[in-house]
Parts: sequence; structure tokens; C-alpha cells
Amino acid sequence: VIKPILESIRKQNFRDQKNNYKPIIGDHIAYRFEIVKILGSGAFGKVLEVVDHKSSDGKKKKYALKILKKS
Repeated sequence: VIKPILESIRKQNFRDQKNNYKPIIGDHIAYRFEIVKILGSGAFGKVLEVVDHKSSDGKKKKYALKILKKS
């Protein structure tokens, strides 16, 4: 039962055709930032709206996070 689950996880594609990161809503980055939505993309990468789950004051703050394209 576990083997098919592991195989499906390995087949997930986190990169697009140009080998750049493909963000997924609800995914976490560095166990800290949760992707809320994609704000835009351009020549140098993608900008994401994220929620910081480890802010110093305990509140979940929203930030814009830019993911640069792989060179």
C-alpha cells in the first residue's frame, strides 16, 4: 500500500518545462511560509503571496516572496 503512494509522490512535478519552480497553493517553503496565491510572474521569476507561520509576535503576517528563475 505504501509503495504506490511513494511512487506517486516521486512523480509529482515541482518544476515547469523550463525547469523553474512551479508554486502550488497551500504548499510550504522552508517549513515557514505558506503559499496563499501567485501574484505574478516575469522575466526574473515569480512573486507569491505567503503567510509567515513563525513571525516574532505570534501573528500570521502576509508577505510577498519572490522566487528567482533557475539560471
